[in-house]
Amino acid sequence: MKLSKYEVGKRYGKAIFELAVENDCLAQTHQELLELKSIFEKMPEIGLLLTDVRLDTTKKQAIVDVLTKDCSNLVKESAQVIFENSRFVEFPYIVDSFTKLYNEEFAILEGTVITAVPLSAQQKAKLEEKILAKFGLKSAELKEIVDPSIIGGVIVEANHQVIDGSLKTQLENIKAKLL
Repeated sequence: MKLSKYEVGKRYGKAIFELAVENDCLAQTHQELLELKSIFEKMPEIGLLLTDVRLDTTKKQAIVDVLTKDCSNLVKESAQVIFENSRFVEFPYIVDSFTKLYNEEFAILEGTVITAVPLSAQQKAKLEEKILAKFGLKSAELKEIVDPSIIGGVIVEANHQVIDGSLKTQLENIKAKLL
């Protein structure tokens, strides 16, 4: 049975996470994986290239070596295993799985905040405080998106939940009740 990209991501991400815990290098490994993932996001064809059977293995190996040249041994060896098993297409899912475990380990909330206007530093800090209290976590990494179409208020997407406090949604709810 063929594994889905998510299952592959979970297996490899968990294995790398466990190795990083064993070697006491979680933060460094996480940072290096995120840097590699950003390369894959900028050039998504790399994953396909590294798994293409038409390309010579030594050329593909050279690409892996260049990608990981500044990485720790743990990340280099993990990348080598991923390469040898032709799993670089799933690399972003592997990093996502690792990041999920990392965030759970350190009680970090990752999410998105959508507002009609940019938040001030004080507003962002107050919002983070309320969100962390709601989810019972220690710190947050919130990506801010400005979307004037929500008119006002805030929409928070985190931990597979959406908290919609936008004026647009409130007006739509009132309109629905009136009709």
